[in-house]
Amino acid sequence: MKKRNAIIAAAATAILGSGLAFAGAKSCEHNGEGHKSHFSQHKMERMLSKMDKHLNLSDTQESALQEILESNKAVFNDARQSHRQFRNEIVNLDPTSENFDSEIEAVAEKVADQAKQRTLEIAAIVKEVSAVLTEEQRQQAKEMMAKRMQRHQNKMDEGDNT
Repeated sequence: MKKRNAIIAAAATAILGSGLAFAGAKSCEHNGEGHKSHFSQHKMERMLSKMDKHLNLSDTQESALQEILESNKAVFNDARQSHRQFRNEIVNLDPTSENFDSEIEAVAEKVADQAKQRTLEIAAIVKEVSAVLTEEQRQQAKEMMAKRMQRHQNKMDEGDNT
């Protein structure tokens, strides 16, 4: 019973409040052409520009990072799509149905499997990116991420207090 409740809570949290790997980003509009894929060219360029600004990348590093991000675009876009699919599955379940518990548990297990897969994919990308950076740049990037995570946590904490 506790395991089932934990799975359901994890699924609800992952689906309704997700964000890390799927990074809480919004669909981008670009040059008036309407909505682009979640991980658009514009977003990738902005990300590279920020990395260059803070880490002082060489041209070779910037090119290598661009290739890594470009080759992994599908990972980011697929994550968003599967998140949407799981959310729709939950919304479409009937909580008054006799099968609700087993249906939500099945969705929760799919969400958990997907989260594990995405985490491993993101970790592989992080490893690739890390290999391009110098030791000093890796340390700077680690510090930048720690600050970003702290700002995110502070925002979450502020939301809990209201």
